Amino acid sequence: MSVVFLILAFCFNSGANILLKLAAGRGFQWHGLGFFEILSRNVFIIAALVSFGLNLIFYFLALERIALSIAYPIMNVMSIVIIFGFAIWYFHDSITLWQAIGYALMVTGMVMVFYFSPKS
Repeated sequence: MSVVFLILAFCFNSGANILLKLAAGRGFQWHGLGFFEILSRNVFIIAALVSFGLNLIFYFLALERIALSIAYPIMNVMSIVIIFGFAIWYFHDSITLWQAIGYALMVTGMVMVFYFSPKS
């Protein structure tokens, strides 16, 4: 079950970051507005905060049984991969060959951390 919690955690983490990018595209007004007025004018910010909160809960639950030295690399790399894929697909971000190599090295490192971790 801990693996499911970790998967949910990095999915919500990725979603929160994508929602923040969408929120940033709508702009952010500070002047003359209260905190809750700022949030209410951009639903993506509220959704991102909820998603970060769910990420925190599921990551905490995953860490009850998964070593931090394994969970943290998986959480970060999988979040990066999901965000990268979404950025290419939705935002039409471009990527260089060296960036592609970097992403491949990150995934390779994550697989090695998981594969060569002590099994209990």
